[in-house]
Amino acid sequence: MSDWRGALCPYLTPTVRAALEAAPAEKAARATELRLRAGRPPCLLAAEERLPLDAPPVSAEDIAAMADAMLGHSAHTRRAELREGFVTLPGGLRAGLCGRAVLREGRLDALQDIASLAVRLARAIPGAADGLMPQLRSAGRLRSALLLSPPGGGKTTLLRDAARQLSLGGAQVAVVDERSELAACLRGVPTLDVGPNTDVLDGCPKAEGMRLALRALSPAVIVTDELGHARDVLAVREAARCGVAVLASAHGDDFADAARRPMLRAVLAERAFERVIALRAPGRIAAVYDGGGKRLA
Repeated sequence: MSDWRGALCPYLTPTVRAALEAAPAEKAARATELRLRAGRPPCLLAAEERLPLDAPPVSAEDIAAMADAMLGHSAHTRRAELREGFVTLPGGLRAGLCGRAVLREGRLDALQDIASLAVRLARAIPGAADGLMPQLRSAGRLRSALLLSPPGGGKTTLLRDAARQLSLGGAQVAVVDERSELAACLRGVPTLDVGPNTDVLDGCPKAEGMRLALRALSPAVIVTDELGHARDVLAVREAARCGVAVLASAHGDDFADAARRPMLRAVLAERAFERVIALRAPGRIAAVYDGGGKRLA
């Protein structure tokens, strides 16, 4: 079995596990997500292609059992992750959960009656960032860059391989891996290749991690995934003032779309990122902009 199947199968019910183990290697190698919905057969997704598995519909009880296993049989201890709608599993896998929302003071507090699971499949793809690398260097120095795409556009895969390639090239790299997806650390040690000169802050919130890296790790570049809060953007601006490159990602279709988002507007206006790169699935570069939004390619 491919590595991601070996990591995921312990959380699955016997019927789903058998169907996944029986899937052709070619199908598993192309898959980017496993979808499990109560009352529907399980299926793999590859970009926008559905790859059905040879299995009967998954029952609500099966979904509940798999969700419980992914939560370590303790939803209470994973409450913070549940508020974000996902849980991170060993190997960099991420399971999105969908069910009945429980609100507290108008905000999501928990999820109950889980009825579907969307498992994003992490894998290292050496060379995935080959097309990105020329955009990250200028006259012997590193540029800050922001990758944009809708969910599932390949941002994490490119960030992981870019960290590896920059590290192999001799740069001191700090990876702030809040969701344990970039390096998939096990007891602090990366299980996915992010390079020999890379330090990983695993499970650390992005803003705090970027500031810690600046203080303690002397990085040439900080790599982090999915800027999601205003405090993350403030940390990017702090790194720019310190002369440290930042390679990060955010949801968006193109520069104009990103500039309309209040969270990103200020950091783009300050040109904290020298390159803004829009992706189209799976991880292909669709457009390259300079820090002011001028399209370069």
